[in-house]
Amino acid sequence: MPKPINSLWLAAVQGHLEPELLRYLGAALPRYEEDFEIIRNACPHGNLLEVGCYPYCMSAFLQRAGYHYTGLDKKPDRGSRVLQAEKLAIHACDVETEPFPFADASFDIILLNEVFEHLRIDPLFTLSEIKRCLKPGGRLMLTTPNLYGIMMSLRFLSGRGIEDPVDAFQMLKTTGHMGHLRTYSRANMKRFLETANFTITHMAVRALLTGSKNKMLLKILIYKFIPAGLKDNIVIIATKTV
Repeated sequence: MPKPINSLWLAAVQGHLEPELLRYLGAALPRYEEDFEIIRNACPHGNLLEVGCYPYCMSAFLQRAGYHYTGLDKKPDRGSRVLQAEKLAIHACDVETEPFPFADASFDIILLNEVFEHLRIDPLFTLSEIKRCLKPGGRLMLTTPNLYGIMMSLRFLSGRGIEDPVDAFQMLKTTGHMGHLRTYSRANMKRFLETANFTITHMAVRALLTGSKNKMLLKILIYKFIPAGLKDNIVIIATKTV
């Protein structure tokens, strides 16, 4: 089991959140804790860039953990209470159309966690900018839903489709960023990263234990009886190919 995020950090961030985001943090915390441990193992310290960081909860945890933290977000004025309280350096950038505002080889690790499925214009441009900004030997951590995950498959078989495009586009108005328009398989992600000249050093699928308590209990039960490849979240560590 991943080590929990420091309880004092958690309490501090919770104190800055509005009720809706507080509920979001409660549902997302198991994933945050697992991601936090992966990040610490992949790159224990250094310059870290988080691409697509709203609502800035993980941003605060990483900065408190000692990373030299920088974030990119399409509309960084969202969640301003967290930004101000935690003194986070978040830069405004549309990461699909605008060059990242950093010099080449600036970062030891770059995170693209639960963002790839929101990209709708040019994911390869985003990956090219990540590659440019990584130091030699630097690492990309990317997580995204698994197209062949059990929850996605059940949704498809129920007749609701893989994603709801109406909800995805409506999120542009309600949250300021695109919802899930497209979900990818491990083979899709491998091709994206190899085309962008990354070398994948680790790829796995994992259980995504997020949501309400009842939903998490249901997922735990389902995950006991399915093949590993049907778990709902893809985790990738990659380095740029020289």
